[in-house]
Amino acid sequence: MARVTIKDLARELDISYSTVSRALSDHPDISAETKSRVMSLADRRNYRPNLLAKSLRTSRTDTIGVIVPDIVSPFFSALLNEIESIVSEAGYLVTFAQSHGRTDREVFLQELLAAKGVDGIIIWPANNSATPDTHRLPVHRQIPTVHMMPIDVSDATDNEVSLKTGKRAAESLLEKIA
Repeated sequence: MARVTIKDLARELDISYSTVSRALSDHPDISAETKSRVMSLADRRNYRPNLLAKSLRTSRTDTIGVIVPDIVSPFFSALLNEIESIVSEAGYLVTFAQSHGRTDREVFLQELLAAKGVDGIIIWPANNSATPDTHRLPVHRQIPTVHMMPIDVSDATDNEVSLKTGKRAAESLLEKIA
């Protein structure tokens, strides 16, 4: 079954594409009756907005990339959970990636996330040591980036440390994006 588009709704209702678009976004110039007709048909036809098209129009994806060495470590798991909780409240989706402690993979992932159009990146440096190469990527001139300060997490079991660290990173990135 083909995806239902705004153009499909407009054709079926015999109104313009822009009227359907405005009705779906609750624009004040569109009458309550038209909004109701559009919303009803959209619901019946199972219409879902095309977020890719929206991101092309707005130059925003409402997505943040987070790169850590290892997502199964209890420290990083709690850190990622805290970051995701904070940025999702601000309307962002999080894409997680792991560098496996390799700087070359960290650089690759930053470039890949940038190509995917993320609005910001949070990085925990590979091998717990930030290298000049990872701080001077062209990506950083285009996308707000937060480099987290590496600490030895090999025996870190204190969830409070990862929660505070995750909270600071998420809030710092949200300030940069705003």
